Amino acid sequence: EVRLDQLQREYRRIEALYVDHTVSERDRDNAELSLKQQEAVVEQRRIDVERAERDLADTRLLAPYAGVVGKVNANLGKQLGINDKVAELTDTGQLEVRFSLSNAEYGRLRSSGEELVGRTVTVTWKVGDADPGYQAKIARIGAEIISTTGGVDVYAVLEDGLRADLRPGAFVAVRVPDREYADVFVAPESALYGDDMLYVIVDSRLADRRIELLGHDGDQIIFRSAGEPALADGDRVVTTPLREAGVGVKVIERKAAD
Repeated sequence: EVRLDQLQREYRRIEALYVDHTVSERDRDNAELSLKQQEAVVEQRRIDVERAERDLADTRLLAPYAGVVGKVNANLGKQLGINDKVAELTDTGQLEVRFSLSNAEYGRLRSSGEELVGRTVTVTWKVGDADPGYQAKIARIGAEIISTTGGVDVYAVLEDGLRADLRPGAFVAVRVPDREYADVFVAPESALYGDDMLYVIVDSRLADRRIELLGHDGDQIIFRSAGEPALADGDRVVTTPLREAGVGVKVIERKAAD
């Protein structure tokens, strides 16, 4: 542009001299040609600068969301094509936890009357001596039954994934609030005979009681009394598996200390 300023001043000077008939028309034309050539050079360089600035901006990869970068495939000085993979970006604001529910668990949760999607679950990640907990909400249910377990996959989204330390691939434990049961009994699973019967002790002999099995809580069964005679508070339930169990079989009660 300095050169352009010089030529503009020179052209104005030649133009004034031409008006005074001091220089020839050819001198004026040459000055005008030099000015236009320099203007073209300046314009081309301006275009080159704009193109270079645009290319520089295009070399910056700006992620559309915050996340964790992994599997980086780009290095300093490496040329990348249009379809080349640069890296993997995991959206930590939408981290999902996948876990499985058995058919029984899934059916029990559905029968509770509360929609499964939208429920809050607790996610625990055991890392070293710490086991931080996170809140997540069930977002969707798998479309297919798992062939190996017969259950279904459930997906929950962390509520505060951006602040969580969790990383993709981590193994976690998930606690899902079960349905609430009112007016029920709880006993060790070892007390169950078949699908709907347990034994109580009446006058040192076995008596059967029919039950409605509602679910499991770890190694405990949750049930209600079904039929007559009904199971009542204070009944002594047999929790030790007996090979020859039957109505009227005489038994000896032993305390835990024995």
